[in-house]
Amino acid sequence: MLDTADTLPGSTARTLIKKGGRIVGLHPSPAKLLRSVLLGPSHALIARPVTEDLETVAQAAAQGRLRPQIADVVPLSEAVQALTALERNQLGKRGKLVITPE
Repeated sequence: MLDTADTLPGSTARTLIKKGGRIVGLHPSPAKLLRSVLLGPSHALIARPVTEDLETVAQAAAQGRLRPQIADVVPLSEAVQALTALERNQLGKRGKLVITPE
């Protein structure tokens, strides 16, 4: 799971991934590192959120090592309705909303 805004609580994130899944946050802190170590097996990578780092994450996803959960893919013209449905848990599945240009 890629939490780019880093706003998803760890306890919630852990319920959204399969056993052995990964949670990737882009804003590390000492508290988050300690929490990840205490809550089970983990791998820490601390880096600046620069293009090269994001490309590495994208490569991992492309290689199947990191599979983001996609709730829906919608055109920009339907973004407001889709975001509202996602916030209200009305899509019937969890994951990220992908908004594409028209």
